[in-house]
Amino acid sequence: MARWQEEGKELQETAPLATLPSFSVPGAGIFCEGVLQSVVLRLGKLPEVPQPSHGCGFATANPLLTKGFIMQHNKLFISLLFCLAVSLLSGCAEKPPQTYTDTEYGFSFVHPGNWWKKSDAASHLMLLGYSESGYHPNINISLLDPIPEIFLFAMQKEQFKESFEEGGFKNMKIIDYDIKQIGGKNALFSHFQATVDEGAAKGMALEVLLYLFQHEEKTFRIMLCCRQDKIEKNRPIFDSIISSFKFEGMQDEPPQEPEEEPEENAEQ
Repeated sequence: MARWQEEGKELQETAPLATLPSFSVPGAGIFCEGVLQSVVLRLGKLPEVPQPSHGCGFATANPLLTKGFIMQHNKLFISLLFCLAVSLLSGCAEKPPQTYTDTEYGFSFVHPGNWWKKSDAASHLMLLGYSESGYHPNINISLLDPIPEIFLFAMQKEQFKESFEEGGFKNMKIIDYDIKQIGGKNALFSHFQATVDEGAAKGMALEVLLYLFQHEEKTFRIMLCCRQDKIEKNRPIFDSIISSFKFEGMQDEPPQEPEEEPEENAEQ
């Protein structure tokens, strides 16, 4: 196995998803695999020369890469570097939106075309975008044991905050906490900021949109996450995903309003 392959394998093995006691912090520590594979594939198509350099290896030990060789073939090198730059940019370019369909639970949603599916044992589904300063914006869908709606919608902010801080977040700041609709379902919604307290993403400041709701004897937990300093870029993407989320044949439920507190001196 070539040196660049050994180094790439070692890097991937040392950057797993961060696992937390009750859930995974989605997208942490994952390389931009699409770009990495694109680089390897395209570098593998360089013109054949004796003792070629593979992958990222413009190695100083290669006798071909001497000053004299580069001067003689400067036009070739410039052309190759230009082609590589164009290839990388085209690989990360926006692609048409795609629809993800889950036939088991009958839901679908539209997501950016350059997001891809990542296996995660703690989630029913995880889709990742390209890495932004070490963290991938993502959607993470988990299926939990059913929580009766009477308890779900009665959960107070402090209870919600405590449950997530026990699960690996700290310094939580809840920006919005309400009942909203997703896919025709009433859902407990929270928009919060927090710092990851465990795993590969420890210390990273994230912004999270979370939806909790019931469907077919399961509690769905949908989390959309990104770095706090990237929320302005990703919030429109997250909102678009949620607005497109639907269950096959579902009709919107009437919005559920919180019960009003009875007046102490109400007339009998």
